[in-house]
Amino acid sequence: TRSEIWRVKEEDGKTIIRQILMENFYPGVENQETEGALKNKVRIHVTKVSEWFYAMFKKKTPWTNWTHDIYDAMRCIDHLPISS
Repeated sequence: TRSEIWRVKEEDGKTIIRQILMENFYPGVENQETEGALKNKVRIHVTKVSEWFYAMFKKKTPWTNWTHDIYDAMRCIDHLPISS
């Protein structure tokens, strides 16, 4: 699946991620088991998560160097004085 997401167009990649998230984390939502408002909220949330994950996966802005930012922050924390 990872290679499929990498090769397809951006919108198709996001759709694949969205389907995987819905199948694994919200299996009953697509099957008329939930109310319309809840289903809409879940779809909005999953769409946002799939867009974020796609950007992270493809290392798109602003996620091109997020690991460097985390390591820089950890180095700063190491040098902070410990107060009691």
